[in-house]
Amino acid sequence: MLQDIIKAGGTSFLIFGVVFAIGLYAVRGLHGLQGRRGQHRREFLELWADGRPRDALWLQVAVRHAYGTHLPAPVIRLGLTRPDSSQALVDLSELWDLFHYDSDTQTVRWFHRHHATLRRRKLALALVVIGYFSFALTAVVTAYATAHYGPSTAFGWIYGFFTAIAAWVAFSCLIRMETLTVAVRVGVAWIKRINRASRRARKPRPTAPT
Repeated sequence: MLQDIIKAGGTSFLIFGVVFAIGLYAVRGLHGLQGRRGQHRREFLELWADGRPRDALWLQVAVRHAYGTHLPAPVIRLGLTRPDSSQALVDLSELWDLFHYDSDTQTVRWFHRHHATLRRRKLALALVVIGYFSFALTAVVTAYATAHYGPSTAFGWIYGFFTAIAAWVAFSCLIRMETLTVAVRVGVAWIKRINRASRRARKPRPTAPT
């Protein structure tokens, strides 16, 4: 059977079939990912409405289901005190990979030093935006070249692989762009809020006179 396929369409036809199968599995994987996200949201709503005591473990599990990030319970409680608590948790989930959290002191700082100043964060965001548009345009151009040469030529496959790589890098830049946009907008504010709340929690309370 395999020999018949090769004779009918050549090895390029066989390779095209393999790439198509890989693409099909990728689409199915993305569909499954969306389904899991929907399942996580349903589980979050069930947890939120079950009436059980909302201890630290409950908070972390519930927020993990809703926002996809492991946030410490003190940070979650701080986010819930904000008037826009849902947006606060979204922002914290975006920022968390950029933070280093000290579980002993319950304080945070920038994970990388080059994010510590607003100027460098804006520069990083600008570079990511440039990278996104550059690689997205590259993906479009190489996709056109792939269609022009077709799957029966070596150039078609070379441009096809460049298209896949450029599209993947552009998508990665897009995700990073969202994170850095939040970092520029509210990153420092959240560091100050978390560290200030930690200092208040550690501050010894005055004892009542006997």
